Amino acid sequence: MELITFVFDEEYHPSILKKMSTNQRYALYYRANDCSARYEYQYIFDYSELERKPLSKYFSAAQLIDIEDEKYENVELRAFCVKHHVLAEEIDAIAELTCDPMTRFQCSSMEDMLMFEFGEMLTKSVQLRKCKSCGKHFIMKGNYDTNYCDRVSEGESRNCQELAAQENYKKKMADNTAIPLYQKYYKRYAVRVHVRQIKELDFKKWKYQAMTNRDECSDGKITLSEFEVWLEASFPNQKKRNWEKGHMHRCGLLLYLPVITAMRSSSTITHSYIINK
Repeated sequence: MELITFVFDEEYHPSILKKMSTNQRYALYYRANDCSARYEYQYIFDYSELERKPLSKYFSAAQLIDIEDEKYENVELRAFCVKHHVLAEEIDAIAELTCDPMTRFQCSSMEDMLMFEFGEMLTKSVQLRKCKSCGKHFIMKGNYDTNYCDRVSEGESRNCQELAAQENYKKKMADNTAIPLYQKYYKRYAVRVHVRQIKELDFKKWKYQAMTNRDECSDGKITLSEFEVWLEASFPNQKKRNWEKGHMHRCGLLLYLPVITAMRSSSTITHSYIINK
């Protein structure tokens, strides 16, 4: 484990080793420990399909059959089989195979297996990081930068990444007043979509803009009051607006009622005066 940590763990003395590649760290480790970095394996390259029937694993049928006495479709095929000492049936059989080569390393001990895996990690420039949740090492994948692994710890139903995301969300919710405000209006308008007071397409457009304004509020580009005013004005309450219009209309009639009464009284007096005259 000391070798793995020294070579692959990016948090192991980063001020000294971070500028070095895994191969350079491996060389440094063996220099510091005064030992050889050389390790040998038995490498095997094979075509496993050639061992299947109708092809023999131990010998070729051409060794038992006189190739020159066989019958061939044409002269070229006969000349080829005689020259290379192969039967026409063997040519046809191999032509039906995929013949994908198989390569493998032969290990004679557990140490050989571990060193082989270690060599593969070096070849692929693997980087390790210690999970900030469970404390175990994990392999960094691609350009995805994370401090948590995808293991499920004992007694948990979710992995360390999911648990960390949940904790970060709770912290963000507690510190950010724009998020609960957004959720409040989101629920309010979602109900109005359900009862068809707001069109679903309009709600989707609002949601995108609301999330943008929420993030701007979180970043301090707009104030919480400005964000709330925008949310309130997005979909005015139709019933409230109709009541306000009716209320204003009634108030207007009350204001003009004395004038209308006076006009009617004046007209009646004038009309009576003309008749009497």
